[in-house]
Amino acid sequence: MLSSFYPTMIQLIYNMSELEVEYRRFGDVWAAWKNRAETVEAEKATLVDQLKLSVDCEARLEEEISQLTNGLAASEAELQSAREQVQRKTRSVHRLRCEWDDCVRELEAEREQLRVSMENLAKAKENLSSAQADADIAKAESAKEVLSRAV
Repeated sequence: MLSSFYPTMIQLIYNMSELEVEYRRFGDVWAAWKNRAETVEAEKATLVDQLKLSVDCEARLEEEISQLTNGLAASEAELQSAREQVQRKTRSVHRLRCEWDDCVRELEAEREQLRVSMENLAKAKENLSSAQADADIAKAESAKEVLSRAV
């Protein structure tokens, strides 16, 4: 029994020393994995923070897009309203231009009538002056005849 005791003890000591070596190696690997896990956790926390910032930024951008879309819709409505006003005013201006042109034509026609009337009046005055002169001459001749008979 003693003869197997020493070899077993030696084997046990050898196994324990190998176990210690493996345990140290395991400790080194475990420390490396622990460091790597801590690094991954830190990276994860950083990524989570970045993701939260990205989500917040995306929410702000969506809100801004919503506001811009609403503003665009309001501007579109204003533009449509302005376009309708322009069309109404264009029709009014066209109608007023037509009325203006009609008034100008009427005034030109009246002007032409007045010009013709003035020419006729001038001719009538001239004829009246000639007739008056003829009447005056006739009166003078008649007065002359009366005077010559009286003398």
